[in-house]
Amino acid sequence: APPHEGDRVRIGEALAVVMDQAPPASGDVVRLGGGPGAAQLAASGSSTPPASHARGAGDGSGPAGGQEESELAMLERLEAALAEAEAAQVLLQQGADEAAKALAKSEEATEDKAQAAANAAAAAVERDERSVFVRNVDFSTTATELSEFFGMCGTVKAVKILQDKFTGRPRGQAYVEMGSLDGVENALVLNGTAFKERALAVARKRTNIAQHARRKSDGGWPSRGRGGSAPRGGGRGRGAP
Repeated sequence: APPHEGDRVRIGEALAVVMDQAPPASGDVVRLGGGPGAAQLAASGSSTPPASHARGAGDGSGPAGGQEESELAMLERLEAALAEAEAAQVLLQQGADEAAKALAKSEEATEDKAQAAANAAAAAVERDERSVFVRNVDFSTTATELSEFFGMCGTVKAVKILQDKFTGRPRGQAYVEMGSLDGVENALVLNGTAFKERALAVARKRTNIAQHARRKSDGGWPSRGRGGSAPRGGGRGRGAP
């Protein structure tokens, strides 16, 4: 039979003493007394709940404990992935910096080469402007003899006697580089002057132009495409007379 109201009050007071807390209200005593577990706890005089109620609380074996461990493992994996991403970003930035430095050095080297080539070309043009081309030179003439002959016109910086590239023999031609433009004007006056019983032909030296530059200035080589040139054999096909 269910306990009386007085019995329920006494059960509530006993639970309060055992659990070291304030006595429950009257309604709580009624709800507590209505359950079989409360009557069993009051009858035994122990504050420990039944095994069925305590199992899985705080030992990590329940659903809450497994979820917490899963969240911790996921957090550790995320932190490791973030660290790897940061390390990869650092390596990528280092590679980009090295590539930028290499590109800057390459561009600087290219600019230096271009500047050096431009300076050399300008020097060559200036040297040609101070030079004369001499023809009908006696084959026995030496560079020293030509230098002394043109020395009356001014300072002679260099003399080059042209030779045949196959035989190595003199071609009867020479370049004379003077020290100034006035020297060139004076050397041109010697045109037709006899030297070793030969009349020298003296003219201004032409500036050498690279083949690709000359082709570009002339509009390029003639086209050899269809219609650009006559076919071999003068354009006569088979059966032509």
